[in-house]
Amino acid sequence: DDGDFDSTSLRGVIRYEAATDWAPFASLQVTDYDYLRAAHTGTAYNGVRRDNIVIRALGGVGFAYHTVFIGNAALGQEWRKYDDNSVSDITAASVEGSIKWLPRRGTSLSFDFLRRSDEDNSINNGAVLTGAELRLEHQLQRDLYLKTGVEWENAKFEVTDREDDTYSGNLGLYYVLNPRFQLEGSY
Repeated sequence: DDGDFDSTSLRGVIRYEAATDWAPFASLQVTDYDYLRAAHTGTAYNGVRRDNIVIRALGGVGFAYHTVFIGNAALGQEWRKYDDNSVSDITAASVEGSIKWLPRRGTSLSFDFLRRSDEDNSINNGAVLTGAELRLEHQLQRDLYLKTGVEWENAKFEVTDREDDTYSGNLGLYYVLNPRFQLEGSY
């Protein structure tokens, strides 16, 4: 459908590094999506214009506990405004969080959570995405690591009753060639 677009994003973060292992922060992100063509209607590119602007405001805290637990958590609001009035704007709570547990040297277990707006280019509709991912990295030998994970994502569409759940998993190895390059293979 030739849904090419240009996006320009600017994000500002104010963070206070406290003497403790807690660092409160606030962030504001503005992203402008400019689609090069309107949606294809079967005969020409004369359908919906999906140009939109997203404003995302978050407040949260970063933390580190003796380099055993490292992460951040943030709550906020997101607004997605479309130029074309035939596409519904989206206002949604926005959440992101991440925690990494380092139980021993060479092993890490990570959990990420995210909730944000998105759009579905095939049906010209906005959606609220909620997702979670659990990852494990383990050093097998010097410079050779095992990486595996599972992920769940839910897309709830704004104008229809459609709701999609996606589940995925991966398993891979990567080899650190030097501090700047690594070779990775995964399924």
